[in-house]
Amino acid sequence: MIRRNVREPELVLEYNGKNVSTDEANVSDVINTTTEERTDNIYDQIKDIIMEYITPEESIMLNVLSVIVDFTTCESIKMSHSVDKTGLRTLVVVTKADRSPEGLLEKVKVDDVNTSLGYICVRNRIGDESYEEARNEEHKLFESHSLLSKIDKCIVGFLALAQKLVHVQAMIISKTLSEITKKINEKLNNNLKELENLPASLSSLTDAMSIFMQIVALSRDSLRNILLIGDF
Repeated sequence: MIRRNVREPELVLEYNGKNVSTDEANVSDVINTTTEERTDNIYDQIKDIIMEYITPEESIMLNVLSVIVDFTTCESIKMSHSVDKTGLRTLVVVTKADRSPEGLLEKVKVDDVNTSLGYICVRNRIGDESYEEARNEEHKLFESHSLLSKIDKCIVGFLALAQKLVHVQAMIISKTLSEITKKINEKLNNNLKELENLPASLSSLTDAMSIFMQIVALSRDSLRNILLIGDF
């Protein structure tokens, strides 16, 4: 929004270097048209975003799958395998265990998706259940159900999921901490060298702006690595 000295608002939709003027009556139409134009390749856009997060070796892929689907054909599993062929960073959470309990025990035993981190089976909260009520019902389900009660208790329930994630997180930290420390020290040394190369005084506004733009560029790249790639 920009303050202007005119009584009537000027509505402009800006995207991809384009400016599309419209009015209040046609705002929704312009947005819909633009959305259709920008989302012709929405699958590729989403896939690229996901790949940026799951490619780093430090990332753990949490595949949340409904019990009723074929695990081997799920798109998320295929993407996980593309960057983690051995399954060392892949964890599968099977939801809605109460909907289709038949065959679930065999699915988690056979492990057709090849996940080294294994499976966790859970029951989703239903309707107006509170968190506590849902967890109680989940406990009863895996304790008393004729089929689900046969699944190993260490891989059922949200509590088991939380404990698994904490364990995995600790494992990853212990594995990568030395490398993270090394990268931090390397970046610190590089920054110190850049600081030493800065002039003691800036003789002109041009010199000052040049140095400032260099600092902005370095900060941008650093933030991108931290926020998007997870490279600390």
